[in-house]
Amino acid sequence: MRSLTYSRFKPAAVVDIATLTGAIIVSLGSVISGLFSPDDELAAELLAAANNASDRAWRMPVDDEYRTS
Repeated sequence: MRSLTYSRFKPAAVVDIATLTGAIIVSLGSVISGLFSPDDELAAELLAAANNASDRAWRMPVDDEYRTS
């Protein structure tokens, strides 16, 4: 299987928009999306864009305790 790579394009960020299990709906309901980002500046830009598009988002925690090694 080939892996996906974006390195040749040198993007400033890669945004993955995907569905999660029902856990995010249990957490936030069906009217607001969960946003996960360890980058504070990028998260702020994405939250502002979501707000401007009337497609609200809420930043979820991405602390070290949630990461796998």
